[in-house]
Amino acid sequence: MKNLKLYEGFGDISEGLSSEVYIVTAQAFNPQTGEPEGESRDEEINVKTNQLFKGCKSILDIHDKYCDFWNHMNSNPSALVFVSKITPKKK
Repeated sequence: MKNLKLYEGFGDISEGLSSEVYIVTAQAFNPQTGEPEGESRDEEINVKTNQLFKGCKSILDIHDKYCDFWNHMNSNPSALVFVSKITPKKK
């Protein structure tokens, strides 16, 4: 896997959020082989209006909620999701 720069430009990922809307870039992987499944995807997350992300106070909170949702929907996931980047949406 190539070297990924996670949360580039954010400094401390536990600091407060600077935006209401973030772009989460994530990739699904086969849990048995570790091989990527499909292409990475970008998903727009609004921390004020998306019920799952309300209450997030940091980039790390967004990361954890996103991974928990996709990786713990059932007890035997067909894919595991890895978040590679979270960036504020440009206005």
